[in-house]
Amino acid sequence: MRALRYIDLVLLWLTVPLALALGAPQLGVLLAAVAWTVQRLAALKVDQRARERESAREAIGLNMVTMIVRMWLVAATVVVAGLAGEREDGVAAAVVLLVTFTVAFAATLLSRSLTRSGARPGTPTHA
Repeated sequence: MRALRYIDLVLLWLTVPLALALGAPQLGVLLAAVAWTVQRLAALKVDQRARERESAREAIGLNMVTMIVRMWLVAATVVVAGLAGEREDGVAAAVVLLVTFTVAFAATLLSRSLTRSGARPGTPTHA
């Protein structure tokens, strides 16, 4: 289910031209799409580096710091879009980011549930 890993990016960039053609605020939509893409690519790179760490503590720390920075980037995108453009740009950025996050979150949950095989350690095998 590797295709699910990038479904948010694929759907985002397929819908950006449609949203713009339908009259969505350009600055908000484009800023949100670029910010989401940058933070997702950074997350993929950091996740790869975290897996290479020998210490689980280092890997968790790296992922936590990255998660906080990514969250601030997404929030700042909405603020910048609203301040640099019109209020509608900020709203458009928020909507794009919320929908894209929801797709990414659902894809992550689905991917993890599909790749899980067998019982988890410590789970009783009988009812």
